[in-house]
Amino acid sequence: MSCALDDDSFVHALYAAPSRCLEASLTFSLWAGRSSVDETIGYSLRELLPEHGGSRSLFRRWRELQLSSQGFESELVDLSGNLRTCHTVIYGHISCEQLSRIWIVMRDITPQARALQALSAAEAHYRSLVERPGLLFVRIRPDGTYEYMSKTTQETLGLSLEEANLTPFSIFRLVHPDDVSRVQAFLDVRREGKDHVLEDSHRLRLRDGTYHWFVVRQFPKRAANGNVECYDIVALDIQEQRDLEQRAERLSSAALV
Repeated sequence: MSCALDDDSFVHALYAAPSRCLEASLTFSLWAGRSSVDETIGYSLRELLPEHGGSRSLFRRWRELQLSSQGFESELVDLSGNLRTCHTVIYGHISCEQLSRIWIVMRDITPQARALQALSAAEAHYRSLVERPGLLFVRIRPDGTYEYMSKTTQETLGLSLEEANLTPFSIFRLVHPDDVSRVQAFLDVRREGKDHVLEDSHRLRLRDGTYHWFVVRQFPKRAANGNVECYDIVALDIQEQRDLEQRAERLSSAALV
């Protein structure tokens, strides 16, 4: 069949053209609902990978990739009606823009795909919890570079992620001079790759030039191998609380006079 067709026409022609399976693995045969390889040989593409099971989009994606051997992920419906995620590579024998034979290699990666989806969902939920007014959140690597900085953090401090990474320790210029030693303790933990949680309070200069007190908590985030790959830092603005405490102290002192 001709390869000089647009994506949809190509897929339509592929399924319309006479075809038969020449070789197959037992795994594929079972996937296609056959009990053995012998029961798979000779069947057509339409019979083994019916269009209604998602195979049409599989071949359309291959056409979009210019019929290359580049791997891609696709979703197919198995015989039980379950949606499966497969990593697919398709090879084609093409001569004079005519496709005469194809090889299809598929690997079921559904468990891995679901794990990644769950991880992404958990990450999104986690970030949604810390993306709140008055709450700062950054993810920082042991070398001092920032992997993530929440929008609230950037707006509150007047410091972008790009600026922070241009000078990894630029956060120190936002720390009140009297609190630098407290912040240094957080830095030392990261440099040494320690895995314990650290919490303290210190003042940070905001975009408007004023200093606010924050309770800062730093905790490690481990990679699959157990090593610390980065640190999450959450800082809660407690300036209003500090102001109320100081006011209460002044009132208490005045009452004693």
